[in-house]
Amino acid sequence: MIEARGPGLREPYAKKVSKEIYELRPGFAKTEMRLLYFWEGSTAWFVSGFVKKTQKTPQAEIALAEERMKRYCAAKGGGK
Repeated sequence: MIEARGPGLREPYAKKVSKEIYELRPGFAKTEMRLLYFWEGSTAWFVSGFVKKTQKTPQAEIALAEERMKRYCAAKGGGK
């Protein structure tokens, strides 16, 4: 779905959780997972994942994804 719809993929499958970070929301049996990613052109870069245990996405997980995105962009020689 993410490949077919790109950044247009929305709830209940994906949700924007910060200015540049999105969460993919797969579920397996009774386990809720969250995969955090950002877009660079038409490419989704997955930078974090966790098992959901609370109603809201933890701010620490979003901050971790943002930090990893910044490190990726800095290593690439660009900036987001």
